[in-house]
Amino acid sequence: MKKIVEILGAPRRGGQIVVPRRLLEKMFRDTNVFTEAEACVYILANCAFSAGQGGTKLRRGEMCVTQRCLADRFNWSQSRLRRFLQVLKDNGLFTLEAKEKAGTVLRYLHYDQACTLGYVSVKTIRMWQSEADEKVEAAFSEFWKLYHQRSGLVPRDMFLARQLWYRIPEEERQMALDRMEWYFMSLPDMGFVRSGLNYLKCKSYFG
Repeated sequence: MKKIVEILGAPRRGGQIVVPRRLLEKMFRDTNVFTEAEACVYILANCAFSAGQGGTKLRRGEMCVTQRCLADRFNWSQSRLRRFLQVLKDNGLFTLEAKEKAGTVLRYLHYDQACTLGYVSVKTIRMWQSEADEKVEAAFSEFWKLYHQRSGLVPRDMFLARQLWYRIPEEERQMALDRMEWYFMSLPDMGFVRSGLNYLKCKSYFG
């Protein structure tokens, strides 16, 4: 799994080829129990190539499926699938967002790099990564400043909090900002307020 994580994190390294989807579909039909590499290819092949593909509300690089269906497709136990998806999430490769009734939306964060054909310079790839990191860092700075202004706590463990911020899905980062005031209002006394790190770690924005 470590090698797969490395490949998904830098999809253009080592070169790429164009593979017909029909060939992939035949390979999937002939596969009984999927390996982890085959599972990754299956997910990538079923991500939306463009926003709104097929009349859905999916963004480019997203796939919506129930975890039960995905486990059945791979011929895995649901616990194995959960561990597999958690590794992809923890390594900053995918975000996972539960949708009521619809299932789980998986979003591959390096989809554009994986699906851009032709030569792309290392400089361009680093620029893509830099732009993404800048947005995450700006959101963290906003969160960290607002949280401690409102809580009155002395900022502590910023390095650990930043690491955690980068690991949580984009949707949760926004929720952590949007529901911050709700969290403070829900406390019986500000003496119970959690540190910024523990607010994130305990997912206090979920209530």
